[in-house]
Amino acid sequence: MEYDVAEQARKDANKLQMLRRDFAQLQKDEDKYLVEREARAVERLSGVQRQIDSSASYLGSITDKIGKAVGEYKDRFDKFVNRFALLLKRSDDIIKSVVLLNSRADKLKGILDKKYSELQGFEGRLGEWEQDLTGREKEVKQLHNEADEKLAEATQLADWAHSGQRYVIKPKK
Repeated sequence: MEYDVAEQARKDANKLQMLRRDFAQLQKDEDKYLVEREARAVERLSGVQRQIDSSASYLGSITDKIGKAVGEYKDRFDKFVNRFALLLKRSDDIIKSVVLLNSRADKLKGILDKKYSELQGFEGRLGEWEQDLTGREKEVKQLHNEADEKLAEATQLADWAHSGQRYVIKPKK
């Protein structure tokens, strides 16, 4: 048994040595695998970091563009508000002018209505005067005709008196 035990001890020592060598190889392989894995992880992390940096840069440029656009729109809006306020002020001035013109037009309308009523009264008086003048004109024509007749008669009498003829006045028809 002794032989068997020594043989067994030697086999076990060989096994142990092989196991230690395998274990050392395994540790080397594991260290190599871990180094490779760490290198891949570092490479992936650097890729992710590059993506993060480029995304941050792109996001920064987008925010800059948005900021500029917002600033431009703010300026445009401020200009619009200023123009709108000016337009409102002008429209208020126009409304005041229209109200003033309306009040002046109402006063003028009152004055014109008053003058119109006076003119209508004057027109009535003119109508009366025209009728009176027409009546007088007729009287004047009648008197003129009578005067013409008397002048003709006086002329005839004067002619007869110069010629020594006898005269007879004939009534006119």
